[in-house]
Amino acid sequence: MIIARISPRTGGKTTSAGWQAHALHERGYDVQAFEADYSRQLTEWDACSGGFPFPVQQQASPMFHMNVPSTMAPGQIGVVDCGHAEDHRGIVQSVLRVADLAILNAAPTSADIDRIERLPMRALIDDIATLRADDAPPPTWVLLNRTANGAKAT
Repeated sequence: MIIARISPRTGGKTTSAGWQAHALHERGYDVQAFEADYSRQLTEWDACSGGFPFPVQQQASPMFHMNVPSTMAPGQIGVVDCGHAEDHRGIVQSVLRVADLAILNAAPTSADIDRIERLPMRALIDDIATLRADDAPPPTWVLLNRTANGAKAT
């Protein structure tokens, strides 16, 4: 199973991916994290923490869909920290080609929710369907996980 953490821009993906992978590991799942972001923040966190109890593999490449599935053991869960979809669309599309679940991180602000429609994140997710084995976009959940100071709902 591959779980992709995506967002149009900064949205807490690295923090969410790291904690999700750690929580799954603590519950006994075989986990591998994938750094699909050129910023390498998940890798830096891994190094600063003295090492996660699961591997973190560098895969910031538009060839993610070709490189990763064969590296995963049967039953293993891959948690992917994707870069910003606005800047790294090719990598995000490649990850979504093989993702079993996409979690779209967003702040509960008008600007972030607007980005879901205008990037358009919805089109990015829906358009990948033709490149997937099942001809369907991956199931997608929206996680409203961060609030900016002074943010107001409209």
